Amino acid sequence: MSTEGSKQTKLLLIGETGTGKSSLGNFILKKNVFMACESPNSVTKKTDECSGKGDRSDVFVVDTPGLNDSNNFDNINIQNIIECVKKTGLQGIVLTMDFNNPRFSHSLKHLVKVISDVFQFEDIWKHVCIVWTRCYDCFPSFMIENSKIEKKKFKEEIIKFIKQTNKINENIDIEKDIPMYYVDSQLLDSVDSTRSEKDDDTRSEKDDSTRSEKEIKKLIEWAKKLKLIDKEEINKSINEFKEIEYEEKEEREIIEETKDTITYKITKYIRPKKIKYNEEFIYGEITETSSRTITEKKSNKKPKKSNWIVVGVIVLGVVVGAVVGGGIGGGIGAAVAAGAVINVAAGAAAGVGAIGGGVVGAIGGGTIFGFIGKKLLGDDKKKITDTK
Repeated sequence: MSTEGSKQTKLLLIGETGTGKSSLGNFILKKNVFMACESPNSVTKKTDECSGKGDRSDVFVVDTPGLNDSNNFDNINIQNIIECVKKTGLQGIVLTMDFNNPRFSHSLKHLVKVISDVFQFEDIWKHVCIVWTRCYDCFPSFMIENSKIEKKKFKEEIIKFIKQTNKINENIDIEKDIPMYYVDSQLLDSVDSTRSEKDDDTRSEKDDSTRSEKEIKKLIEWAKKLKLIDKEEINKSINEFKEIEYEEKEEREIIEETKDTITYKITKYIRPKKIKYNEEFIYGEITETSSRTITEKKSNKKPKKSNWIVVGVIVLGVVVGAVVGGGIGGGIGAAVAAGAVINVAAGAAAGVGAIGGGVVGAIGGGTIFGFIGKKLLGDDKKKITDTK
């Protein structure tokens, strides 16, 4: 479906697998269009899009596959999100979080870092909100209100991290920016899929969606006030660079030493390497993503030297097959992209390129994920000695 020329409010749903993005999309649009279930595994395999009905006909939602729940750089799904924005423009980004399991995971930190590095608009984070899904309407109001105090601290943690990622993000206002909404988005799916119309008329009080519906209305009103950053402006802003490589390293700091043991603080950092078409490059901000403490027995082994290692590649200058309205698939001439699997573990990256690949709308072209796989394979053993 084309959205060109229409005055629609565009919402891009992002988040980890199992946080209820698709259910939220259905609830916003007032119809079941996105496949959803209660499984912790991802149901959404490709990016999908739809407009609402009735008083939501001017709302356009893009549903994306969930980020993998791991410490690795989720290259494929993050690349897909970037492509969505390049194709549809950017108005409201909805970060979905599970009300009952709040955590700022590695996957989300990587996504936040990429958004800050790729879309360097001064007010980019004014276009982002958080929706706490599975905030069930049967929960007592006092429970939800008390939880909002905890959730505000969580938001402060996210904003603190955002400010590390790029200096242009320093003007984020903790009170005004990144608003939060609390929604029981499971209602539409459960009602529509398991009940008859007669059952709907006799729904119990705990199924009343009034509170969640008010939250959705506030979300839509927030989004309508946002200026649409159209795809031309998006693509113009990123056309200086062909790709961004992401490099990580761990540093060890001795914090306690006994006769038999050494206790280390291990801190992990990530930095972007922005590469131009002439192969010149610049490094972006170094961001701390995690830290932990471990205690080990003393040994005669020398500690490993800390090096930067390439863990992901975000391509900016190529049209990707996995975009809104379609997955990796055929274009003209039945081009097929397959086997684009990237697995990054323990600082090593391995990728399998697309077999006989092409991208949506490409004639005989190769797939971007094959390129990414090749890039990572070529760099997985190349340790970068620059310790900026």
